[in-house]
Amino acid sequence: MIFKGWPFAILACFTMVACLATDEIAQDDPVTAAISGRTLVQGNNRLLLSSNGQLSGTLANGDEVEGAWTVRDGSYCRTLTSPERHAGTECQQAELGDGTVSFDGNVWEIE
Repeated sequence: MIFKGWPFAILACFTMVACLATDEIAQDDPVTAAISGRTLVQGNNRLLLSSNGQLSGTLANGDEVEGAWTVRDGSYCRTLTSPERHAGTECQQAELGDGTVSFDGNVWEIE
């Protein structure tokens, strides 16, 4: 008996290998290169943007922040899972400064 689904099985294997091989966000974008693996600070707000696309940190009010981030077409996009009142996806225009990054005009220091 011939298995007719072998092309799909091979494609699925290559797709899984490609997913496993992408542990880090591509650094070809200047904003991504500047903030990936760095901590962003704005007053008492601190966000760690891990190079694997994860986001974590603490807000000034003590709330713990968790989620994911990426840069798409010059916009910083984040999907928060907590705190619940901030959960969801939002994209903001990003602009680099001297040791800073601004998202829709809100300036963060890059550490």
